[in-house]
This record gives sequence, structure tokens and C-alpha cells, in this order.
Amino acid sequence: MLINVDEHSGKAVVVGEKGSCAVTEALGRMMDEAEGWKLYSGMGHKDEKYNAAAMQEFQHLLMATEDFMQAIMAKASGAEKAELLKLFQVVSANLAK
Repeated sequence: MLINVDEHSGKAVVVGEKGSCAVTEALGRMMDEAEGWKLYSGMGHKDEKYNAAAMQEFQHLLMATEDFMQAIMAKASGAEKAELLKLFQVVSANLAK
């Protein structure tokens, strides 16, 4: 899948798709859940139910992210997995702060 980001709206636009696979399917789910999270997070000041909806979308985003990472790891070479491990270490260090 080829994706461009519209500079004005910030939205990702699919330009071309070369078949579906676990990586691109999970990425699509991540994008959908991120949009929902962003939408409901911005509405939380109006009513508490939007905060609950935002939390649910965030949890769905994390599940989609886990599926995305598992799909990447299944296809990654040893060198690519080493780069992924570096990313995890940076993320873990930042979360601990």
C-alpha cells in the first residue's frame, strides 16, 4: 500500500494498493482507531461519555498496534528485528520517565 499524507489536512490518503496482508490490514485498523481516539478525545470537555469512548478507542488502537507489530515481526529479517528492538528500548525508556 502506498500512502501519501495531505499536507493541509494531515490525513493519510491511500494512493495505491498491491494486495492485502496482515501488516497493511493492521495498519489500516490503527489509522481508523487513531481517528476515533482523536475525535472522542477532543469532545471530552462536552460530556464524560466521550472520555469513556476515547479510552475504548485508545484500547482498540493498542490492540491494533500489537497486531501490527506481530505482523512486522513475522516478516522481519534478523537485522530488521534488531532495529525493532532498538525502537522498543527507546519507547520503554520514555514510558518510564
